[in-house]
Amino acid sequence: MADPVFFDRVRARAAAAGITLRNLSTHLDDGRLDLPDTPPDWHRIAKLRGNGAVGDYNPGSYAMLDGREALEAWRASVPDPDAFVLQPFLRDRRSRDGFHLIERWMCIGGDLTVGLRQSPDPVVKQANSVTHYLRDARELAAGEFDARRQWLQAREVRKGFLPLSVGYTDDPDFWDKRRATLADLTARTGFDLGTMDVLELEDGQLLVLDYNERTAESAWPDLEAIWDAALARYLGSC
Repeated sequence: MADPVFFDRVRARAAAAGITLRNLSTHLDDGRLDLPDTPPDWHRIAKLRGNGAVGDYNPGSYAMLDGREALEAWRASVPDPDAFVLQPFLRDRRSRDGFHLIERWMCIGGDLTVGLRQSPDPVVKQANSVTHYLRDARELAAGEFDARRQWLQAREVRKGFLPLSVGYTDDPDFWDKRRATLADLTARTGFDLGTMDVLELEDGQLLVLDYNERTAESAWPDLEAIWDAALARYLGSC
């Protein structure tokens, strides 16, 4: 969401000032929501620490563990178990037909875009999933329709609009639940810019799995236009 050079400069200035920066995706105990208690025989997933470490290109970057015996066998088989973080393996209640679903929330100053990612693989990443981006339909009435229309017309060389990679959903109760979760997270951790992965549990709780300070996403032109406007609104309110 932000140029990598920006974060490189922030880190350099912090290092010069003796300030330690905490990446919440790597330092998993910093402000995380508590994972629900799970019995010993539940599935677990062991993932390499650090954002982006899990991927099909690196089969050793994660392990699916079914029960205590599998856990102990896995611990004995890897040279450095401490390089991994162990979490309960949970599925979104909307996962079905052999597909796993996870929400990728993208936030700028309280503005929220949600990517629904679906994949047959248990570890859902952009590279192995199909993503549909969602916005709160109430944002259209708040002025987003005109801003989007003007931006699309400016890019279009023929009559009509370009197709959108972002859809607008009229589900205010669920959007309100998302926004309440985001507001609570921001109040407790200071999270205000970046992305996060979220599951909806069977009881309806929205569980934040991890945070990322920046990420590359598909459908970039559509998302960039939305985020430019959201960031301008946010900066104007500061």
